[in-house]
Amino acid sequence: MPQGTSGMAEGQGAGVEGAQPSVWPFVVGLAISFALFGVATSLVFTVVGLMGIALGLAGWIHDLRREASRES
Repeated sequence: MPQGTSGMAEGQGAGVEGAQPSVWPFVVGLAISFALFGVATSLVFTVVGLMGIALGLAGWIHDLRREASRES
Protein backbone atom coordinates (compact mmCIF):
# COMPACT_ATOMS: atom_id res chain seq x y z
CA MET A 1 0.00 0.00 0.00
CA PRO A 2 1.45 3.40 -0.90
CA GLN A 3 2.54 5.64 1.89
CA GLY A 4 -0.09 8.12 3.09
CA THR A 5 -3.17 6.05 2.31
CA SER A 6 -5.36 4.56 4.96
CA GLY A 7 -6.71 1.70 2.89
CA MET A 8 -10.14 3.30 2.47
CA ALA A 9 -11.40 4.23 -0.98
CA GLU A 10 -11.77 7.92 -1.60
CA GLY A 11 -15.19 9.19 -0.59
CA GLN A 12 -15.94 6.15 1.52
CA GLY A 13 -17.50 7.24 4.78
CA ALA A 14 -18.22 10.72 3.46
CA GLY A 15 -21.42 12.16 4.84
CA VAL A 16 -21.41 10.03 7.97
CA GLU A 17 -21.88 12.19 11.02
CA GLY A 18 -21.29 11.32 14.64
CA ALA A 19 -23.31 12.45 17.62
CA GLN A 20 -23.25 16.11 18.54
CA PRO A 21 -21.04 17.10 21.47
CA SER A 22 -22.86 17.21 24.78
CA VAL A 23 -22.08 18.36 28.31
CA TRP A 24 -24.35 15.72 29.88
CA PRO A 25 -21.82 12.86 30.08
CA PHE A 26 -19.53 15.21 32.04
CA VAL A 27 -22.40 16.18 34.35
CA VAL A 28 -23.21 12.51 35.02
CA GLY A 29 -19.55 11.72 35.74
CA LEU A 30 -19.21 14.66 38.11
CA ALA A 31 -22.43 13.73 39.88
CA ILE A 32 -21.23 10.14 40.33
CA SER A 33 -18.06 11.53 41.90
CA PHE A 34 -20.14 13.66 44.29
CA ALA A 35 -22.29 10.69 45.25
CA LEU A 36 -19.28 8.47 45.94
CA PHE A 37 -17.57 11.25 47.89
CA GLY A 38 -20.78 11.58 49.89
CA VAL A 39 -20.76 7.91 50.78
CA ALA A 40 -17.41 8.47 52.48
CA THR A 41 -18.19 11.85 54.06
CA SER A 42 -21.71 13.22 54.25
CA LEU A 43 -25.27 12.40 53.27
CA VAL A 44 -25.57 15.89 51.73
CA PHE A 45 -23.01 15.11 49.04
CA THR A 46 -24.70 11.78 48.35
CA VAL A 47 -28.09 13.42 47.86
CA VAL A 48 -26.64 16.18 45.65
CA GLY A 49 -24.81 13.54 43.63
CA LEU A 50 -27.90 11.40 43.16
CA MET A 51 -29.92 14.44 42.09
CA GLY A 52 -27.15 15.37 39.67
CA ILE A 53 -27.13 11.87 38.22
CA ALA A 54 -30.89 12.06 37.64
CA LEU A 55 -30.62 15.52 36.07
CA GLY A 56 -27.66 14.52 33.91
CA LEU A 57 -29.31 11.34 32.65
CA ALA A 58 -32.54 13.21 31.89
CA GLY A 59 -30.66 15.86 29.91
CA TRP A 60 -28.56 13.28 28.09
CA ILE A 61 -31.61 11.20 27.13
CA HIS A 62 -33.45 14.34 26.02
CA ASP A 63 -30.55 15.30 23.73
CA LEU A 64 -30.38 11.78 22.27
CA ARG A 65 -34.12 11.69 21.60
CA ARG A 66 -34.06 15.14 20.01
CA GLU A 67 -31.15 14.12 17.78
CA ALA A 68 -32.89 10.87 16.80
CA SER A 69 -36.06 12.75 15.84
CA ARG A 70 -34.04 15.07 13.58
CA GLU A 71 -32.58 12.10 11.71
CA SER A 72 -35.94 10.56 10.88
